[in-house]
Amino acid sequence: HHFLHGKRLAIFSSSGSTRPWLEEKGHWRSLRQTFELYLGEIFSLKGDDHLHFDAIVSNSPEQYIHENLEMLHERARTICATVLSERHARQMRLLCGERALA
Repeated sequence: HHFLHGKRLAIFSSSGSTRPWLEEKGHWRSLRQTFELYLGEIFSLKGDDHLHFDAIVSNSPEQYIHENLEMLHERARTICATVLSERHARQMRLLCGERALA
C-alpha cells in the first residue's frame, strides 16, 4: 500500500573521506546499511544501485569534481534507460495479453 512499493532505489552519496578509510573504520558498512538496507526495507524499494563519491572536499581539483559529475550523469542515464525499458516491456506484455484475450 505504499506509493513507493517496488520503485527503484538509486543512491548517490559523497563524503570527505576516502572509501578505503571508510571501509577500514567500518563506516562504509554503516552507510550501506542506512541507505540501501534501511531505506529499501522501510519504503519497499527494489535495487541497490549506490554510487559514492569519496574525498569530496572544499579544495578538490575542479577536474575531479567534473569527472564525478560525469559519472553521476552517466549512471542516472543508465538507470532511466533501464526503467523505461522495463516499463516498455511491461506495457508490451499487457498489450500482447489483451490481444490474446480478444
